Amino acid sequence: MIGSQIFRNLTKMQNDKVLSYFRLIASEFADVTDEQVLEWAQIVTFYVNLDSYPKDKAEYIVALYIAHLLTLSSRAKSSAGYSGNLSREKEGDLERTFASIGVSGESLNSTQYGEMLKDLLINTGIGILTRYPHGGYC
Repeated sequence: MIGSQIFRNLTKMQNDKVLSYFRLIASEFADVTDEQVLEWAQIVTFYVNLDSYPKDKAEYIVALYIAHLLTLSSRAKSSAGYSGNLSREKEGDLERTFASIGVSGESLNSTQYGEMLKDLLINTGIGILTRYPHGGYC
């Protein structure tokens, strides 16, 4: 049963905090079950090393990242795959223009949750990893 599992790097208490933060900040995802949120938490732990972040912010970082990914997923479903910020929309003959998403952490700017996450990481002195130490981009 997924809801009772403890995912990689997350204890039961951390799972509960992630769910609590997620429900608080991302109320538009009320239809997403706790089990689904915890499945997304598992995916996030593949990208985020929780030991690298302040203990009091790790669960909030995971919750923000989940909300960011769900927003991108939701946009992809409703916008034929486009996930940049909607910069222009016209109603007659339907026209949509999306801002481009680049590398170097810019993709976090594509959602409000990503922007919150980016600000949190910068303000806590952690920063954002945009390149691996031996070259290449993430």
